[in-house]
Amino acid sequence: MDGAQGTCFVSSLQWRVQPIRLGAACVTQQRRAQWASPVVQRPRQERSPGRWLLRRPSRSCPRRQDGAWGPVMAVREIDTQEEMERALTEAGDALVVVDYGTTWCGPCKLMEPKLQSWSEEYTKVVFLKVIGDKSKETSMMMKAAGIRSVPSFHFYKNGERIHTINGAKSDEILSSIETHI
Repeated sequence: MDGAQGTCFVSSLQWRVQPIRLGAACVTQQRRAQWASPVVQRPRQERSPGRWLLRRPSRSCPRRQDGAWGPVMAVREIDTQEEMERALTEAGDALVVVDYGTTWCGPCKLMEPKLQSWSEEYTKVVFLKVIGDKSKETSMMMKAAGIRSVPSFHFYKNGERIHTINGAKSDEILSSIETHI
Protein backbone atom coordinates (compact mmCIF):
# COMPACT_ATOMS: atom_id res chain seq x y z
CA MET A 1 0.00 0.00 0.00
CA ASP A 2 1.22 3.44 -0.90
CA GLY A 3 0.65 5.68 2.14
CA ALA A 4 1.21 8.98 0.35
CA GLN A 5 -1.45 8.32 -2.26
CA GLY A 6 -3.96 6.59 0.01
CA THR A 7 -4.49 3.81 -2.53
CA CYS A 8 -3.55 0.19 -2.81
CA PHE A 9 -3.76 -2.17 -5.75
CA VAL A 10 -5.42 -5.53 -5.25
CA SER A 11 -5.85 -7.95 -8.15
CA SER A 12 -5.88 -5.19 -10.79
CA LEU A 13 -8.68 -3.24 -9.07
CA GLN A 14 -7.92 0.11 -7.54
CA TRP A 15 -9.33 0.75 -4.06
CA ARG A 16 -9.53 4.15 -2.43
CA VAL A 17 -8.91 3.94 1.29
CA GLN A 18 -9.99 6.65 3.72
CA PRO A 19 -7.32 7.57 6.27
CA ILE A 20 -7.88 6.31 9.84
CA ARG A 21 -7.88 8.96 12.58
CA LEU A 22 -5.30 8.23 15.18
CA GLY A 23 -7.35 9.45 18.14
CA ALA A 24 -10.37 7.32 17.32
CA ALA A 25 -11.40 4.25 19.26
CA CYS A 26 -11.02 0.76 17.85
CA VAL A 27 -11.88 0.68 14.15
CA THR A 28 -13.44 -2.59 13.05
CA GLN A 29 -13.11 -4.33 9.72
CA GLN A 30 -16.70 -3.45 8.87
CA ARG A 31 -15.94 0.23 9.22
CA ARG A 32 -12.87 -0.12 7.03
CA ALA A 33 -14.96 -1.94 4.42
CA GLN A 34 -17.39 0.99 4.38
CA TRP A 35 -14.55 3.47 3.89
CA ALA A 36 -12.95 1.55 1.06
CA SER A 37 -14.71 1.88 -2.28
CA PRO A 38 -13.63 0.27 -5.53
CA VAL A 39 -12.83 2.52 -8.48
CA VAL A 40 -13.84 0.47 -11.50
CA GLN A 41 -14.38 1.98 -14.91
CA ARG A 42 -17.58 0.81 -16.55
CA PRO A 43 -17.36 -0.55 -20.10
CA ARG A 44 -18.10 2.04 -22.79
CA GLN A 45 -21.47 0.57 -23.81
CA GLU A 46 -22.78 0.80 -20.22
CA ARG A 47 -21.99 4.50 -19.81
CA SER A 48 -24.76 7.02 -19.94
CA PRO A 49 -25.21 9.04 -23.14
CA GLY A 50 -23.27 12.26 -23.49
CA ARG A 51 -24.63 15.52 -22.17
CA TRP A 52 -25.23 16.76 -25.70
CA LEU A 53 -28.09 14.26 -26.05
CA LEU A 54 -29.83 15.61 -22.98
CA ARG A 55 -29.50 19.30 -23.78
CA ARG A 56 -32.29 21.36 -25.25
CA PRO A 57 -31.61 22.73 -28.75
CA SER A 58 -30.32 26.27 -29.04
CA ARG A 59 -32.44 29.20 -30.14
CA SER A 60 -30.84 29.06 -33.58
CA CYS A 61 -32.76 25.82 -34.13
CA PRO A 62 -36.38 27.05 -34.49
CA ARG A 63 -39.56 25.33 -33.36
CA ARG A 64 -41.74 23.97 -36.12
CA GLN A 65 -45.46 24.56 -36.37
CA ASP A 66 -46.09 21.09 -34.90
CA GLY A 67 -44.16 22.11 -31.77
CA ALA A 68 -41.09 19.92 -32.35
CA TRP A 69 -37.57 21.32 -32.41
CA GLY A 70 -35.58 21.20 -35.63
CA PRO A 71 -35.39 22.65 -39.07
CA VAL A 72 -38.73 23.80 -40.39
CA MET A 73 -38.29 22.24 -43.80
CA ALA A 74 -35.43 20.80 -45.79
CA VAL A 75 -34.50 20.23 -49.39
CA ARG A 76 -34.96 16.48 -49.90
CA GLU A 77 -32.41 14.69 -52.07
CA ILE A 78 -33.82 12.22 -54.61
CA ASP A 79 -31.72 9.25 -55.78
CA THR A 80 -34.11 7.06 -57.78
CA GLN A 81 -37.01 7.44 -60.17
CA GLU A 82 -39.27 5.63 -57.68
CA GLU A 83 -38.42 8.20 -54.99
CA MET A 84 -39.26 11.00 -57.43
CA GLU A 85 -42.63 9.47 -58.32
CA ARG A 86 -43.41 8.84 -54.64
CA ALA A 87 -42.49 12.43 -53.69
CA LEU A 88 -44.67 13.86 -56.47
CA THR A 89 -47.68 11.74 -55.46
CA GLU A 90 -47.20 12.51 -51.75
CA ALA A 91 -47.14 16.23 -52.51
CA GLY A 92 -50.64 16.06 -54.00
CA ASP A 93 -51.75 19.51 -55.17
CA ALA A 94 -48.83 21.30 -53.44
CA LEU A 95 -46.17 22.98 -55.57
CA VAL A 96 -43.01 20.88 -56.04
CA VAL A 97 -39.73 22.52 -57.06
CA VAL A 98 -37.08 20.11 -58.36
CA ASP A 99 -33.49 21.37 -58.51
CA TYR A 100 -31.35 19.46 -61.03
CA GLY A 101 -27.61 19.98 -60.52
CA THR A 102 -24.18 18.38 -60.23
CA THR A 103 -21.43 18.36 -57.61
CA TRP A 104 -18.96 20.28 -59.81
CA CYS A 105 -21.40 23.07 -60.77
CA GLY A 106 -20.56 26.43 -59.15
CA PRO A 107 -23.98 28.08 -59.67
CA CYS A 108 -25.64 24.93 -58.24
CA LYS A 109 -23.61 25.36 -55.05
CA LEU A 110 -24.57 29.05 -54.88
CA MET A 111 -28.27 28.17 -55.10
CA GLU A 112 -28.17 25.64 -52.23
CA PRO A 113 -28.43 28.14 -49.33
CA LYS A 114 -31.18 30.04 -51.15
CA LEU A 115 -33.20 26.85 -51.64
CA GLN A 116 -32.70 25.98 -47.97
CA SER A 117 -33.98 29.38 -46.83
CA TRP A 118 -36.91 29.23 -49.27
CA SER A 119 -37.82 25.77 -47.93
CA GLU A 120 -38.03 27.27 -44.44
CA GLU A 121 -40.02 30.28 -45.65
CA TYR A 122 -42.48 28.47 -47.95
CA THR A 123 -43.55 25.49 -45.85
CA LYS A 124 -46.34 24.49 -48.26
CA VAL A 125 -43.88 24.04 -51.15
CA VAL A 126 -41.93 20.77 -51.49
CA PHE A 127 -38.28 21.23 -52.52
CA LEU A 128 -36.44 18.30 -54.11
CA LYS A 129 -32.86 18.01 -55.38
CA VAL A 130 -31.40 15.62 -57.95
CA ILE A 131 -27.60 15.44 -58.19
CA GLY A 132 -26.86 14.15 -61.69
CA ASP A 133 -23.32 12.89 -61.19
CA LYS A 134 -24.08 11.00 -57.98
CA SER A 135 -25.04 7.73 -59.68
CA LYS A 136 -26.02 6.26 -63.04
CA GLU A 137 -29.67 6.35 -62.05
CA THR A 138 -29.63 10.07 -61.26
CA SER A 139 -27.83 10.70 -64.55
CA MET A 140 -30.56 8.76 -66.38
CA MET A 141 -33.23 10.75 -64.50
CA MET A 142 -31.70 14.01 -65.73
CA LYS A 143 -31.58 12.74 -69.32
CA ALA A 144 -35.20 11.60 -69.10
CA ALA A 145 -36.22 15.04 -67.78
CA GLY A 146 -34.46 16.70 -70.72
CA ILE A 147 -31.81 18.52 -68.68
CA ARG A 148 -29.14 20.04 -70.92
CA SER A 149 -27.70 22.64 -68.55
CA VAL A 150 -27.42 22.93 -64.78
CA PRO A 151 -28.81 24.24 -62.56
CA SER A 152 -32.28 23.61 -63.92
CA PHE A 153 -35.49 24.01 -61.93
CA HIS A 154 -38.70 22.18 -62.77
CA PHE A 155 -42.00 23.12 -61.16
CA TYR A 156 -44.67 20.43 -60.69
CA LYS A 157 -48.26 20.59 -59.53
CA ASN A 158 -50.50 17.49 -59.29
CA GLY A 159 -47.66 15.43 -60.78
CA GLU A 160 -47.50 17.51 -64.00
CA ARG A 161 -44.63 19.79 -64.99
CA ILE A 162 -45.97 23.34 -65.21
CA HIS A 163 -42.83 25.48 -65.56
CA THR A 164 -39.06 25.22 -66.18
CA ILE A 165 -36.23 27.66 -65.41
CA ASN A 166 -32.67 27.05 -66.63
CA GLY A 167 -29.84 28.78 -64.78
CA ALA A 168 -29.29 30.25 -61.32
CA LYS A 169 -31.93 32.97 -61.70
CA SER A 170 -33.02 33.34 -58.09
CA ASP A 171 -35.39 36.28 -58.71
CA GLU A 172 -37.20 34.40 -61.47
CA ILE A 173 -37.39 31.23 -59.37
CA LEU A 174 -38.79 33.14 -56.40
CA SER A 175 -41.42 34.89 -58.52
CA SER A 176 -42.41 31.53 -60.07
CA ILE A 177 -42.82 30.02 -56.60
CA GLU A 178 -45.08 32.88 -55.54
CA THR A 179 -47.05 32.69 -58.80
CA HIS A 180 -47.72 28.94 -58.69
CA ILE A 181 -48.44 28.49 -54.96
